[in-house]
Amino acid sequence: MVRIAVAFVALCLFFGCIPCIQGPSLYVRGEVVTTLDSSGTFIQTPGRRQQNLERVVLCSDRDTGYAWTDKAFVLEVPDAIDLGAKSLKVIKLETVSTGSYSTPDFMITLEDACTPYIVLKDKCQIVNWYNPYSIPRVHIKGGMLEQIVATPILFSDEFVVGYEIRLGDTKISNCNSPQLSRWQAVNQGAGSSAKPSQSKSKKLQSTTREMPETIAIINASPQRQRQR
Repeated sequence: MVRIAVAFVALCLFFGCIPCIQGPSLYVRGEVVTTLDSSGTFIQTPGRRQQNLERVVLCSDRDTGYAWTDKAFVLEVPDAIDLGAKSLKVIKLETVSTGSYSTPDFMITLEDACTPYIVLKDKCQIVNWYNPYSIPRVHIKGGMLEQIVATPILFSDEFVVGYEIRLGDTKISNCNSPQLSRWQAVNQGAGSSAKPSQSKSKKLQSTTREMPETIAIINASPQRQRQR
């Protein structure tokens, strides 16, 4: 069942699932202290205060911010945005170091959920796409013959908040997937050994502009808190 689902997603991404159909409304708003791990996943920073932290403010399409790996910052969404119609896209950048300064590791962009496509150009490259209801079309630069895989990103080990889009399989291409490890742990098994009926994950309920969810739903728990 898992392999069939992954194969469908891969075909859908390769040929382009059209037309783009907007999912249920998931309005979010507020601000949260967060970090990005080495794969570009938003991670909780329990007890960390907002004072003196850099801020990434997202209000409208194409608003962009930058962050460094494991460096706390404040993500702010001052006005309610609909993650059924929009997406937070996190891509890894090529960093350059000069003396004690290095350029940011990640770019965070507020995108329309029906954005034309995202580009993957390197084997094992990951783009994290924070929208629980849609997966973007993918273009592979350079004609690389690698599988495109989409793995759910979980909030609170329960709710699907988006997808890790990856160029390369964890077995054949030996790519690392932090989200796959979390998904397997939550579903009480490894790989296809987890039965569909055991799955604890579910989609967030629809919300309105007047009663939005907190933007903190994008945060995953630190890995050490998930180990059993």
